[in-house]
Amino acid sequence: MFLIQVAQDQDQHLIYAADYQQERPLFCPQCHRRVQFVMGDKKRPFFRHLSPKTHFNNESAIHRQGKQWLGAFFRPWGPTEFEVWAPPDQRIDVLVHQKRSLAVEYQCAPIGADELAFRQHSYWKKKFHPVWIFGEKHYQQATKLAHLQRIVSYSPVWEFYVLFKLPQENYLRLHYQYQVRPESRKLYWQQQILSTWEQLQSFRPPTSSRRKLGINWQSWYLDQQVHPDQNFIYWQNYCYRQRLDLKEYIQKTPLQAVFPIYRCPVCYLQLARRAQQPFLASLPLVKSKTILKCANLASRRIGKS
Repeated sequence: MFLIQVAQDQDQHLIYAADYQQERPLFCPQCHRRVQFVMGDKKRPFFRHLSPKTHFNNESAIHRQGKQWLGAFFRPWGPTEFEVWAPPDQRIDVLVHQKRSLAVEYQCAPIGADELAFRQHSYWKKKFHPVWIFGEKHYQQATKLAHLQRIVSYSPVWEFYVLFKLPQENYLRLHYQYQVRPESRKLYWQQQILSTWEQLQSFRPPTSSRRKLGINWQSWYLDQQVHPDQNFIYWQNYCYRQRLDLKEYIQKTPLQAVFPIYRCPVCYLQLARRAQQPFLASLPLVKSKTILKCANLASRRIGKS
């Protein structure tokens, strides 16, 4: 049997099986179909074509049951189908037929940011409206900003949000209006329980407002000098080289929580802009123009150096 030793990523860079480390979508250089990485016990690592049946055969009982539940949940909106093949290399967990069909994905297993972005953009290109619903493993990790930024979506009504379906529950958990503290990675959000499609469609939260925080910047700065984190050390060194006063920049930070769209805590945002460093995070399920629009809205409060 011929073993594929070389694949291509989305940018057509060649990836050798022996050197493969980062989880991301890969393709056969000859036929351009999706391939998957295989680490054999006796053979060298290789790639093989991803069969349309592979996903179904490896599917967990929790995932199957969750899909059936979601099919019933979305059926009032329109006819539903399961495991719909979307050429050339995708399967939609639940397809809800409407004028603009919903591609519902129930994601229980871990998944890389590149894979999420690839699938999201593929659905947009196919004119589907993707709806991501995450399982228990993601629910447990979503209190961490780095993981949230991987799975968060955006809507004008709910702002930054995630939908969860836990195995033992007969409803969806909507976590919406995510915010993050300006001096740390601590998250805030609201939760709404949704038992029916009608509730999901009609839920309108109260007008969002940024959570006001009582931060003593002087005390925080002194604490960071004793127990500095990596961000503080980096920007302290930057200010030393540039002959800037770090505390002066920090104390300009508004005492409000912000959207979870930044690479570093917002108290360093003016310095990041001054250093011409990228300061917006990459959110696989949110369009870049939406992230930029939210950043522009936030900058009116944060200010620019």
